[in-house]
Order: sequence, then C-alpha cells, then structure tokens
Amino acid sequence: MNLTLFDSARSCCQTMLIDVVRSKFFKQLALLLVISAVLSLQVVRSDAGSPSAGGFQPQEFAGNPTCSEFFNNEDLRELKVEPVYDGTYSDYDGELSVTLDVQKGAKTLSWDQGDSAVIMLGVFVKGGPGGNLYNYMGSFTSSDAGLHAPEKASNKFYGLSHISFCYIPGKPELKVNLTCEGGTLVDGGSAIKYDYLLKVENTGSLQLFDIVAKTDVSDEEFIKGTLAVGESKTFDSSFITDINGISGSAEAKAAVESGGTVIAGDSNEFDCPVETFPGKLNVTKECSTVVVQNGYGDYGLQVNYGGDVCNDSNVLIKDIVVEETHGNMTEVIHMVDVLAPGACEDYSGNYVPLPELNELPEEGVSGDMVRAFVDTVKATGDTFFGEAVESMEAEASCKLCPDCPECPQP
Repeated sequence: MNLTLFDSARSCCQTMLIDVVRSKFFKQLALLLVISAVLSLQVVRSDAGSPSAGGFQPQEFAGNPTCSEFFNNEDLRELKVEPVYDGTYSDYDGELSVTLDVQKGAKTLSWDQGDSAVIMLGVFVKGGPGGNLYNYMGSFTSSDAGLHAPEKASNKFYGLSHISFCYIPGKPELKVNLTCEGGTLVDGGSAIKYDYLLKVENTGSLQLFDIVAKTDVSDEEFIKGTLAVGESKTFDSSFITDINGISGSAEAKAAVESGGTVIAGDSNEFDCPVETFPGKLNVTKECSTVVVQNGYGDYGLQVNYGGDVCNDSNVLIKDIVVEETHGNMTEVIHMVDVLAPGACEDYSGNYVPLPELNELPEEGVSGDMVRAFVDTVKATGDTFFGEAVESMEAEASCKLCPDCPECPQP
C-alpha cells in the first residue's frame, strides 16, 4: 500500500517535472522565434547595389518580410506580384494599378502607378535569400526604374522572386491661390501697399496636417494645423513694395500626419495690378529788368528771374529738370533729385536780352515804351514709379521800365 502510494507520488512528480521542462522549452522556443523575427528584419546591407533611376538607395533585408514589418501605418496595404512579369497589376479594390516593365537580362524592373490615388511608401524586391527595400517615404514618388534584388557574390543580381508594393490609399493634394488687390501710396509716395488674399485648399482625398503657406514678396508665413478633405483656409494680409504691378509666387506645403514629412505642395504665380499715380509739377516765375555794368565798364540790360517748382501730387517725383526759354534759346537752369509730395524748391537765374527782340528807332524812345522781355519756364520729371511728369509753363513779362500811366503816349 505504501509502495503504491510512493510510486504514485513519484509518477506525479515526474509528470510535473516534465511539464515544467516543456513549459521552459516552449517559452525559450517562443523567445527564439521572436528574436529570429527581429534579426530577420535587420539590415544586411544599407547600400545593397546601385541606386534606382530616382536616386533611391536600396537596403538589403534577410528573409521574406512583409510591408507591415517595414512601415507602421494603420492604413497600410500591400500588393504582392508573383511571379514577376511585364504587365499591369491591381489591388482588390482597384485603388492601385501599377505597370511593371521587367528587364529579364539585367534582372531589373521599372514601375509606374499612373494616376492611382495612393501614396507609395516603398517597394520590396525579393530575390535569393533576401530582398531589397526601396524606401519612398516622404518623396511622393509615383514611378521609378532600375530596381533589383540583392547582389550575389559574383556581383550579379539574384533573379526576381516577387515584388511587394507598400502603399497607403488616398492621394494628398493641395491647391494655393493668391489674389492681389489694388494698392495705395505709402512712405511719402515712394512705395505701394498691396492687400492680398492667400487661399489654401485641400483638393485631395486625405486629411492634411501642418499646413504652411507663404509668398516670395513677403516674409510673413501662415500656418494652419489641419485641413479636412474639401476644406479651405484664406489668409488676408498686405505687403509694401516699390514696384508698381509687382509679380510673384505663393506656395503651400503639408503633411499627411501631424509632425510628419512634407508630402503635398502647390505653387501659384500672381500679378498685382499696375496702379496709376499721376504726378503734378507746378512752377511760378517772376522777373525784373536791371542795368548792370559789364567787364568792359559799359552799361547794359539784364533780366533777373526766379520762382519755385512744387510737387502738387501724392507721389514722389524724381530727376526734376527746370528749363528757361527766352527768344530762341532754351537752357537748363535748375535740377532737383527728389521732391516729396507738397514740397517746393526755389530756382533763379538771369540773361541778357537780345537787341533784335526790340527794334528801336534811331532817336530812341522812353523806357516805358520798350516792348517787354518775355520768357517762360517749365519743369519735367518722373514719378518714383517711372511715369513722366511735365509742368504747365510759367511765363514772365519784364519791361525795361514800369508803365507810366501819366506819361504822354506817342
């Protein structure tokens, strides 16, 4: 009886020991499998052969990993093509349609997704004991060429076993448009302030994040956290320029996940309207006739004149030239580099009147009977924005002597 109980107890202990051993074995086996899976995804070579036509350097991985082992995205999908032949291949719902062109002799291939509304994250080319991953994350690549499996020891590529396309359904699209409105003069008539509207619109099939928009005519940057599909955001602002009718461009960029790589973008050219800012110059003039002594000690007549030139407009006027004309002679008598709106500048000069302008009888006449010496002055220039400006002529009439109402007339 006791022997039977002993044998039974020994049998129970042996069973428990076997269970413990089995348990440890399976735990160790499970651990080994996990380690093997991790090791299988370690990069064998980070420069596994020549890069693709798009400049993407393949990474070699051992074994036969799937897309989900490369990319962590809940919307990730995989299209596996096996065997690898020329043709067009589609996923089960038709969102991805990719065309393969296989160069059998070179053991390379090219692919093109055409208008498929998907984001290609990467392509895994399987051949031999492993495969090459071409990682397109953030590049928005829709086609590439020159893809191959890993190299053999003989510097030749393994044959193409299968191709895995790793992608996300949907296509990010962003549209930006800038509308420039009429400008007003600022900075003393030397610059124009333009108002503008910058519109950013999500025209794709994926929500967009971290939207950044800007224009090359302003340092201002506009930021929007998210844009749902079909949603738009309009930013209104202004900038100051010294170019009338300035042209420029606006651009916007976005990511498909918060803090992610910029993957969508658009740019837009724009023209601001050419505004008309007419300049206006005004000149005044006075003159008098005097008797002066020349270098020979003789006496003669001289006409002295003077006045001012004024900017009677709201725009800055530059390169002003004041000209005086008497008889058949015209000469520049004054120049002004810049004249601000409302500002004036004096000018003055003199000339000797020509005798032939007043033909006198030999016996002579009284001074108040001599015909007046008439001359004119005008000013020209350009607005700050290059529009020509010309003043109305100012005329002055100077007699040798003032009129004498009580003197007898001939």
